[in-house]
Amino acid sequence: ADEEKFNRGKLLNVGALWCCAHLYDAMNVRLCLHDVDTIPAPSLVPFYCHSRPGECVHLGWVNRKYDYPAFFGGVCALSLSDFLRAGGFPNHFWGWGREDDVLHSRLCCLA
Repeated sequence: ADEEKFNRGKLLNVGALWCCAHLYDAMNVRLCLHDVDTIPAPSLVPFYCHSRPGECVHLGWVNRKYDYPAFFGGVCALSLSDFLRAGGFPNHFWGWGREDDVLHSRLCCLA
């Protein structure tokens, strides 16, 4: 691996826009957003697939890997429509960190 920084938020935003452009029923799509080093267990599949509008599931919390209220990131699932309404991830974070916190804040503002 090289030492170049990457922009995870921008990459995931591109994926969401691809869904909008190429999927027949894009607004009923459920996004599952992962950190590259976090692979959820098969037991979490029901949480991936539930589809209540306006609800985001933080799968790290469900699995108790990260068990404090302010943490958001690692692996989460939400509707594409909520992701877009929130404005997606910020595009200005390079390297690890903070883009999840901004998305979380944006999603909380929708409630």
